[in-house]
Amino acid sequence: MDMQLEEMRQQMAILKEKLDKQEIINDQLMRKAVGTKLRKIVIERRKKLFFILAGLIYVPAVLYGLLKLDLWFIIVTILFFAVGAAYDIYYTAGINDEDLQNKRLLETKERIIRMKRMNTRWLWFSIPFVIVWIATFFWQIIYRMDDGEAHLHAQPILIGGLVGGVIGGIIGTVIYQRQQHRASELIEDIEELTK
Repeated sequence: MDMQLEEMRQQMAILKEKLDKQEIINDQLMRKAVGTKLRKIVIERRKKLFFILAGLIYVPAVLYGLLKLDLWFIIVTILFFAVGAAYDIYYTAGINDEDLQNKRLLETKERIIRMKRMNTRWLWFSIPFVIVWIATFFWQIIYRMDDGEAHLHAQPILIGGLVGGVIGGIIGTVIYQRQQHRASELIEDIEELTK
């Protein structure tokens, strides 16, 4: 009887050791998956910031150099891109891979929740602004261009602006939804790890 009891204890100890190893492996796999998702968010953020900064240079150059639109309109456009870049940097500040490696999961989770919330708030400002901006752009193309030859080219510019606006809106929506989806997945994964 004592021998059977001792054998059962040994088997329980072996089973417990295997379960502990399995938990460690599962924890490591989850951390790796969370790290991968976090890196994707950071990479996406950098790409978005690159396009904002490229737009900060390119769009005003086209508006002023090619289309000769009013200076106040170009300054407002530059300010919009600058505010967009600053806001993006601000609401994604502190989201990095090092926090996961240092096991600061709860802090990372709070930062991701904040980023997700602020990303949505940006839409409350940017969508109305872009609608007014597009209307002003069309108004300037149709009624405000200085030289008569520019009016001959107004239709292609308006069509190009409309097509560009639709394509930009679709791309922006896809980027927004992907970023929000990745953030939600990351939050769920971190909650799973911290249980």
